[in-house]
Amino acid sequence: MAQIKLDKVSNHWSGSIAVGVTSATLPLLTIPPTAAEMKDGTWIVSGSCVIKDAVVVKENYGCCLDRLQVVL
Repeated sequence: MAQIKLDKVSNHWSGSIAVGVTSATLPLLTIPPTAAEMKDGTWIVSGSCVIKDAVVVKENYGCCLDRLQVVL
């Protein structure tokens, strides 16, 4: 199990929550208009899709991130 804590919200992108990892070198990283378009060794979970290098590899994966709720 992993836990993610948001320390900062960027207004670079808008829309769905996306969580991912990349092996891209940060100084050379080009930021696309959406997280789902990231390439260079990047895996993203957005909504309920798993995306690798801008290609959907799995749909209906787990719960939809767009429907997460805060639990107090």
